[in-house]
Amino acid sequence: MRKYYYYTYKGNNFYGMGLAYSDDSCFPISEITESLREKNGVLTTVDFWHEISADEYEKMSELIKE
Repeated sequence: MRKYYYYTYKGNNFYGMGLAYSDDSCFPISEITESLREKNGVLTTVDFWHEISADEYEKMSELIKE
């Protein structure tokens, strides 16, 4: 069953948020950490995540795109 997540992350001089989903039973922290490191060019720490509904995932996707 697909699960949806909202997460926040931080680096030395920045802070951000993102969305993820997983078909497994847990948050994909290793994949997210790796993609953030590639995107930001530095080690980035995921410091919070929370499971959200599919509807909230869609609504937040629109907000993040703006």
